[in-house]
Amino acid sequence: MAPFCEIRPDQLLRSALRPAAGRIMVAASAFVVKESPLWLLPLVTAAVVDALVDQKAPDALILPAAVGAATIIANIAANNIYVRLYWLRPIAWCNTRP
Repeated sequence: MAPFCEIRPDQLLRSALRPAAGRIMVAASAFVVKESPLWLLPLVTAAVVDALVDQKAPDALILPAAVGAATIIANIAANNIYVRLYWLRPIAWCNTRP
């Protein structure tokens, strides 16, 4: 009987993902940008609550509103990039059609 061929799992995964490595890296970067509002909006909310509790001038709400709007716009753009790169185009080695 032939000995078992030693294939390291990390080499197998890298060789399988190599054809789509660029797309995967861009999709991962877009995912980080897409999820950034989850990290920033609590800070924006805290700034708004602090401004309202301290009874600051309405001008104190302009910066948190701008940051919130910018993160939501960035979320929409990054989501489009993420979906196009990661979900809509199948990776060539996964295609099962003859």
